[in-house]
Amino acid sequence: AAHMAPYMPKPMQDAGTAMHRAASRLAIVLQNAEVSPTVDSMRDVNRALHEVTSACTGCHASYRIR
Repeated sequence: AAHMAPYMPKPMQDAGTAMHRAASRLAIVLQNAEVSPTVDSMRDVNRALHEVTSACTGCHASYRIR
């Protein structure tokens, strides 16, 4: 994404960074859930996935070609 960032407005860059960080957190939560598959860990997975998809939909809603 670094090669595309210079062409994006700053708020869009920030949204992209937030999405990538959320995706990294999701990866960690998924790894932890694999080690300890409990109801609480599955709840954490859903929460982390929601954070990623919210970042995606928020950016796509704000920055789209019409």
